[in-house]
Amino acid sequence: MSKILERQIALRLRREGKSYSEILQEISVAKSTLGVWLKNEGLAQPQIQRITEKRIEGQRKGARARHDKRILDQDEIYAGVKKNFGELSMRDLLVLGIALYWAEGSKESANRPGSGVVFTNEEPRMILAFIRFLEYNFMVFKDRIYCELYIHNDRVRESESIVEYWSDILELPKTSFRIYLKHSVRSNSNSHKKEYHGTLRIKVKSSSDLLRQMEGYVRAICSNWGVV
Repeated sequence: MSKILERQIALRLRREGKSYSEILQEISVAKSTLGVWLKNEGLAQPQIQRITEKRIEGQRKGARARHDKRILDQDEIYAGVKKNFGELSMRDLLVLGIALYWAEGSKESANRPGSGVVFTNEEPRMILAFIRFLEYNFMVFKDRIYCELYIHNDRVRESESIVEYWSDILELPKTSFRIYLKHSVRSNSNSHKKEYHGTLRIKVKSSSDLLRQMEGYVRAICSNWGVV
């Protein structure tokens, strides 16, 4: 095919709103040559719109491909870690639960002697893990647990479904939950997340001695690590 004919084809395709990459699929010339041929070739608004839409669609496809690859890589990492991790021993579960409580649990103070075990978080898996920890290590079962559910006041209409969400996950009756409202002060606060379930505080009845045991374990961990 002669260069004159290739140039004519390139001009026609460009006037149809084809992108450079689409034109180069039809004729075998260098992109720089194509740029010279089409340098002064203006585009009508529909043609500009078509090329813009093609570019946006290409960007979307690229984003989807990158997202899918990240998910695949993530799943492979998760599977590899899980395979190599092995089973948790009872001691592992004890240390894990104490670490969770150390981070997210209430602490006894001189001003509040005799306070009980209180654990607060938004993450369902963490709440469940802590409840399992109480059951396995201290024989604290769900009949000794009650819950305070903190919901932003702009999501109060969803309070019934939020209670149902936690009730199903924790397998506790809805009567175990007492609702408290929090004032929403920022438009980007967690209360504006689509998947919003509030913050759950679980309390253990008659657990002041258990709280002191928790503190004893924390001190033992600190001693082993040489942390004052």
